[in-house]
Amino acid sequence: MGWLQSLQMHEILIYGRVFGLPVVIIGFQAVVAIVTAVIKHRERMAMIEQGLHPDYPPEQPGIGDHPARPPDGMDETQPYVPH
Repeated sequence: MGWLQSLQMHEILIYGRVFGLPVVIIGFQAVVAIVTAVIKHRERMAMIEQGLHPDYPPEQPGIGDHPARPPDGMDETQPYVPH
């Protein structure tokens, strides 16, 4: 009689939970990681096809034209004059 035939139903369920559940969870996580990587790759390729650089987002208008003044009121473009 083989070892598989000697197992009782409760033993099969216990071994299934102990060894089977982690395998299922790891497999599911692998599938999620692969699908996420494929989606990111397709988004990246679509940006390249549209002429956009995927690592550097386009500059937004208005940013850099008029830099915000620091809270202390100092302007780095002007020489410092002590009062």
